[in-house]
Amino acid sequence: MEMEICVTRFNVSTFNENRAWIIKNNNSIGCIYGTPVKISGSLDPDSQLLVLEMNNTNNTIEGIGIIKNNLARENRKYYKIYADNNYNRFIYKSNYRIDRKNFTSYENEVITLLEDYLFKSAYHCKRGQGIQKLPKKVVNNEEFDFVKFLITMYKNRFVTIKNIKIVN
Repeated sequence: MEMEICVTRFNVSTFNENRAWIIKNNNSIGCIYGTPVKISGSLDPDSQLLVLEMNNTNNTIEGIGIIKNNLARENRKYYKIYADNNYNRFIYKSNYRIDRKNFTSYENEVITLLEDYLFKSAYHCKRGQGIQKLPKKVVNNEEFDFVKFLITMYKNRFVTIKNIKIVN
């Protein structure tokens, strides 16, 4: 199963509502995204998605969430994350998130380059609703492999190696 890179969009207000909800809930989860539409059916159910959190007001990526492509439905709980209930329709959440503050200096440089593509290029991602796949022009970029870079960021932080045998 391949990991897909996606984007979701915030403004300053909705990003602050999102982070406030997480703090109010004792930081019990890493990321939560409420969207007005479901994730596209072209993405495999239960596939892992790296979600770039785009702040359209500041033209910055605030963090990277790692979710599975399935809705949060435990006990039919209703999540009131945003003041606009339209954004509370479909909820995706997980324990895994990398905040911008935790990027290394090299990661920050690469993310700044990626921001130019996502916010300022002819194939920017500022418009759209919900969680959407990264455009092919960015995924298939000849100058830099952003997909490999982002997956490596995730693996370096959250994937542990198990069952290692040390042979002398």
